[in-house]
Amino acid sequence: SDEYQTLRQAMRARAFVAGSNRHTWRSLGWLMGMLLVRSLERSRRILAAMKCRGFNGRLYLINRNRWRRRDSLALLMTAGLATTLLLLEQSL
Repeated sequence: SDEYQTLRQAMRARAFVAGSNRHTWRSLGWLMGMLLVRSLERSRRILAAMKCRGFNGRLYLINRNRWRRRDSLALLMTAGLATTLLLLEQSL
């Protein structure tokens, strides 16, 4: 969204006003094209930075997430609360 805002600000600085004509559609086409080009370049820079830091395509987790008893309890409590709220809403 930052790139979009930057490009829109540049268009406003050049006194662009959207209308229903060929110039508007061409300008909006250029805007979308530049967004795609800039996002592609940004993704390439990010990938290069990640590879520079040793990224090999796999994310390693430090902690293994396992289902525990307290997760089941939290699920039951949340489901009970949601059911109670739905029943209260229907009775009003």
